[in-house]
Amino acid sequence: MAAAAAGAGAGGGAAWITAKLKTALKSDAHAVEAAVRDSSQQISQFLGANGPTKLLFLYQLPETETEYGEFVTTGSKPKLFLTNGEKERARGHLLYFVRTKNEKPVDVSKIDSEVTFGELQPSVLDNFQVVLSQVFAYTVSTQEWGKCSEDEISEFKEQLEKFTHTLTDAAESLQGGIELRKPEKLGEIENKQAAYLRSAMDSEILSYCEQIVEDWCSQTEGLLSESEENRKESDEAGPDTELTFWRNRMAKFNSVAEQLKSKEAKFVLGVVTTAKSKIFKRWKTIDNSITDSLNEAKDNVKYLATLEKYTDPLYNGTPEQIIEALPGLMNNVKMMLTIARYYSTNERMTMLFCKITNQMIKNCKGNITKAGKLWDQPVDTLLRNLEWALKLNDAYQEQYRVTKEKLMTQPKVKQFDFNESEIFGKFDLFCKRVQKLIDMFTTIQQFSTLANHEIEGMDNLIKSFIQIVDEFKRKPYDLLDYVKNSFDRDFLEFNVNVAELETALQGFINASFENITSTEHALNLLRQFEAILQRETLKADLDSKYTVIFHNYGLDLETVQKIYDKQKPAPPTTRNAPPVAGNILWSRQLLRRIEQPMKKFKSNKVVHSLPESYSQ
Repeated sequence: MAAAAAGAGAGGGAAWITAKLKTALKSDAHAVEAAVRDSSQQISQFLGANGPTKLLFLYQLPETETEYGEFVTTGSKPKLFLTNGEKERARGHLLYFVRTKNEKPVDVSKIDSEVTFGELQPSVLDNFQVVLSQVFAYTVSTQEWGKCSEDEISEFKEQLEKFTHTLTDAAESLQGGIELRKPEKLGEIENKQAAYLRSAMDSEILSYCEQIVEDWCSQTEGLLSESEENRKESDEAGPDTELTFWRNRMAKFNSVAEQLKSKEAKFVLGVVTTAKSKIFKRWKTIDNSITDSLNEAKDNVKYLATLEKYTDPLYNGTPEQIIEALPGLMNNVKMMLTIARYYSTNERMTMLFCKITNQMIKNCKGNITKAGKLWDQPVDTLLRNLEWALKLNDAYQEQYRVTKEKLMTQPKVKQFDFNESEIFGKFDLFCKRVQKLIDMFTTIQQFSTLANHEIEGMDNLIKSFIQIVDEFKRKPYDLLDYVKNSFDRDFLEFNVNVAELETALQGFINASFENITSTEHALNLLRQFEAILQRETLKADLDSKYTVIFHNYGLDLETVQKIYDKQKPAPPTTRNAPPVAGNILWSRQLLRRIEQPMKKFKSNKVVHSLPESYSQ
C-alpha cells in the first residue's frame, strides 16, 4: 500500500513538473514530454524521500566539447534535457525545481509549497540581479533575525545592497560591450595550419576573412577610443565610481578577448595571418592595444578593490568613523601611488582624492540632516553634527600632510605632488558654509534661551528676533548648498539685523547694572547673562562688566573696613543675644559680605588679568 501510494505520488508529482515545464516552454510541448520521459528515474528520485534536492533542465542547442576544449553546437533545433550543472554550459533557458526538505516524499497535495520552481533566461546576471533586488531584498526586510544584534543585521543588509549594486553594474557593463561580427560562411572549420593554408589560397575565403577582420578593427577601435575624459559623471561622484568604471571597462575588454578565443575567430585570424594580409598588421596593433587596455583595467581594479574596505565608512559610517579610518585609507592610497603600474599618474590620483573629498562632503550632509530639516532639529544636536564636519576636514587634511611628509623621507619614490586646492577646495568651501551655519544657529540658540528666561523688559527685543528668524526660514534654498551664494547675502543681512538687536541688548544689560548697588547681586545677574549669551561681541561686553564690578567691590571692601573700625569697640547685636555670640554674628555678617563675591572673582580669568587684582 505504501509503495503504491508513493508511486501515485511520484506520478502526480511528475505531472506537476511536466505542467510547469510546458507553461514555461509554450512553443515546444513535445520537447517537454520527451525530456520528462527520458528523466523519469531522476524525477522519481527527486520527488521521493532522501533524494536530490534539485532538478535542472536546459532548453538550448545541444553542444559537444572538442578535443581542443571548444564547445560546438550539434544541431539546429533547441532541445530540453536534464543536467547536473557541472559540464553543460547554460547558454539558453534554464528551468529549475528545488526542495529545501527531502526527509519525506513530496506530498502532491502540497507540492506548490514543498517544491520551488523557477527559470533563468540567457541573461543570467540580469536574472540574478532581479532576484536579489526584488525577492531577496523583500525577504530580508521582513525577516525574523532571532538573536542577531542590530549591528550584525545592519552589516548583512549593507553587504546585500552592495552586492546587488555590483551585479547591476556588471550587467550594465556587459550590455554596453560590443559583439564582434561572427563568421557565417566558412562551413566546416578546422583550426590547423594546413586548413589555414588551404583557405588562404582560396581568394573567396580570404576576402571574406579580411572583411570580418576589417569589421573587428572598426568595432574595437570605437571601444579603445572611449577615454576617461569622456566619462559622464556627476560633479559629486564618489570614489566607488572609479572601481565601477574600471570594472566595466575590464568586462568589455574581457568580452572581446573571450570572443576572440572562439573556434571561428581563431580560424579567421589564422587565415589572414598565414596569407600575410595587409589587414593583419592593422589588427595586430589593435590586438596589442586590447591586451594593454585589459591589463590596465585589471591592474586598476585590483588596487581599487583593496581600497574599497577603507572607503566603505565614507558611504556607511559617520564622520567620527571616517576620521578613525583615515590612516588606513591614506596608507592605501600611498601604496597605490608607489606600486600601481597604471593608476599612479598625477591626474588619476588627484581625481581619486577629489572623489574622496566629494563623498566626505556628502557624508557630512547626510549626518547633518539625518535628524530632519535643519530648522526642525534640536539646536544642540545640529551644532554638534555641524562641528563634526569641521573636525573631519581638519583631520583629512592633517592626515594628508602626515602621509606627504612620510613620503618625503623616501625621495626615490613618487610623492604627493598633487594640486591641493583642487583636492581640498570644495571641502574648505563647504566648511565655510558650515561655520556660518554654526554662527547663525548659535545666535538663534542664544536668543531662544533668552526668551525662555522671561527676563522683564526683553519682550520687544525677543519679538524682533523671532521675526528675523521667520523671514530666514522662508528662504527657498538648501542651507547646505554651498555652491549657491544666495545664502551668503542673506546671512550678511541676518548679521546686520542681529547686530542691531545686540546693540539694544547691550543697552538693556548696561541699564540693568546701573540700578544694582550690591556686588553679589551684580555678579549673579552677570552669571545669568553669561549662561545665555554666546556670541563673541556680547561675551566681550560681559567681560568688561567684571572690571566695573571688581572696581565697585574695591569700594565695598573700603566701606566694610570703615564699618568694622567704627563698630568694633561696641558691635551692634540683636536684642537678648549674649555679648560674645552677638559680636561673632556681627563679624560673620561683614565677612559674608566680602567673602561671597571674592569666591566668584577668584574663578574669573578676566579679573585675574587686572592689575587691581594683585593689590586687593
